[in-house]
Amino acid sequence: MDDLTQQLQKVLSDPQTMGQLQGLLSSLGGQEEKPAPAPSGGPDLSALLGALGGGQASPPPAESPSTTLAGINPQALSLMARLGPKIVKKASFTSTVLHTKRGETVLDFGQNMTGWVEFDVSEPAGTEVVLTYGEVLQDGCFYRDNLRSAKAEYRYISKGEKAHVRPHGTFYGFRYVKVEGVSQVRPEDFAGVHIRSDIDPTGSIETADSRVNQLFHNAMWGQFDNFLDIPTDCPQRDERLGWTGDAAIISATACKNLYMPAFFHHFLHNVGEEQRYYKGAVPFFVPAPKAPDEAGAFWLSGNPGGCAIWSDVATMMPWAVYENYGDLSLLREEYPVMKAWVERIRQDDQADGGRGLWLRGCQLGDWLALDREDGDTQNPFGATSLPYTATAFYYYSASLTAKAAKALGYGEDQQEYQGLCETIKAAFLEEYFQADGTLKIPVTQTACVLSLFFGLYPDGKRDVVLEALKERIQARGNHLDTGFCGTPFLCRALSDNGANDVAYTLFFNEDFPSWLYEVNMGATTVWERWNSILPDGSISGTGMNSLNHYAYGSIVDWMYRNLCGLNPVEEAPGFKKAVIRPMPDKRLSWAKMKLDSAAGTYRIEWKYVDGQLHGSVTVPFDCQAQLLLPDGTQRELTAGTYVF
Repeated sequence: MDDLTQQLQKVLSDPQTMGQLQGLLSSLGGQEEKPAPAPSGGPDLSALLGALGGGQASPPPAESPSTTLAGINPQALSLMARLGPKIVKKASFTSTVLHTKRGETVLDFGQNMTGWVEFDVSEPAGTEVVLTYGEVLQDGCFYRDNLRSAKAEYRYISKGEKAHVRPHGTFYGFRYVKVEGVSQVRPEDFAGVHIRSDIDPTGSIETADSRVNQLFHNAMWGQFDNFLDIPTDCPQRDERLGWTGDAAIISATACKNLYMPAFFHHFLHNVGEEQRYYKGAVPFFVPAPKAPDEAGAFWLSGNPGGCAIWSDVATMMPWAVYENYGDLSLLREEYPVMKAWVERIRQDDQADGGRGLWLRGCQLGDWLALDREDGDTQNPFGATSLPYTATAFYYYSASLTAKAAKALGYGEDQQEYQGLCETIKAAFLEEYFQADGTLKIPVTQTACVLSLFFGLYPDGKRDVVLEALKERIQARGNHLDTGFCGTPFLCRALSDNGANDVAYTLFFNEDFPSWLYEVNMGATTVWERWNSILPDGSISGTGMNSLNHYAYGSIVDWMYRNLCGLNPVEEAPGFKKAVIRPMPDKRLSWAKMKLDSAAGTYRIEWKYVDGQLHGSVTVPFDCQAQLLLPDGTQRELTAGTYVF
């Protein structure tokens, strides 16, 4: 205590440090925020980089021994509020004890989760207790080969006395735990502890179909398990990296399932920091380790040129946050991230003549699609043209940046990026479409989906593209074959363009490939691959095969928007206004949803009674909604509950 007192006295006696503290206290006084000046338009990327990640910090002054506190120079310190939510324990699971034919003792916690196992032990001194974590059984026995080089184990040496034990400084992704070194394994002595960032659920969906309900559960748990400080792509194997593509395509769904502003704002702050390093580009994962781009180290280099959909997290995530919560202050802070990424693509475009095409970068395209002509379902590269997908997302990112500029009142920027969109669209149509609306490139489901969802087709030729998509679906036996680029928008592109019945057909498929296939195979989270587990129960491969990988859980956005019918309004974000347009199908007898939005709680319920559609809608206080029913009925709603 004497040492602490002396250190505090040093801080309090230093004028510069006290000035910093006084400035901090003044900033907490709730003074009115001054409007930020509008960023200038145009392709001046270098000027944008200084605004990323909070701007370039000034170099600290030389350290003075007289002002050193615990080895830290107070003059070099600046205080800032926590950006992301803290990590907490959220649930505890009991287990069933299994004894395999190999003689293994395995705990089954019934849910694939992120966390650890806590246990009570009383073994003789020197006894080694080993817990090994895995997420699937094979042939009824413990299995962990899909975790690749991750050991996923915890070792404890008993002191010869009763103890309660838990790991520290790590976490695991698991459903099953093999126990060794315990003389008598009792389920009551072991608890599976789920941890995640402290984010509360805001949305829920329930239907007449238990399989659909399990799919929603799986998507929600995929987010729970991977939203641990950063949005990881998987919590169990030798990565645990903040892969940007996964975060981009789940962002719209995530903002309805959970309360995401702080979590995503923290991640976008880190995206901005990486952009300063990569000169506007966004790496494959954030944070990126900056390893030299040597043989075998490409993935660790971060991909300094950027990649469509992965790097588009810079625009897709900020817009999802704004659309769902309506917070202009967050959008204003994240706008430089959006703008810098679009300008980074435009640099590549200008280097190739400024036509409005993105022809460079290491593109992954429609990652993990199933449409390769050779039928190789383990090859992760899909068949859709890489420049096609890259340019489509170039357009999408520019359009979202234009929308953000409009919301922020940046008129010049809005015009700049709207003009860029027009340039990209014109180049895209010239490069990839015939005048009759047919594609110049090989037709894939994803190529048609991106065209429909982004509005990238010749005037009056939407139905040509829609029919091409339906034909490709029929050619696959009424199944999808899309990957990371196409899947997030597939069902929405169908439902929003007059093919709602086809969207439901894909949604209700139970065999490979489909969402319900993995449900029927016993999944409790979303898989990385459509065929992570084969019909005979064997794992399809170990090279890149996570069973807790939330990306394809993006179907839940369609469930909120189309199946149940709740849609945000761009001019009144945060659900201050909504368009309620349920699009039911008689293959599902009823559905209901609840969303605790930024503006209040919405409820929508519909059901078929004797073949007739009935339902109810609840609009929260001081909100408005437009109700659009399948029979053409339209109603303008204010706060209250309405029956139809």
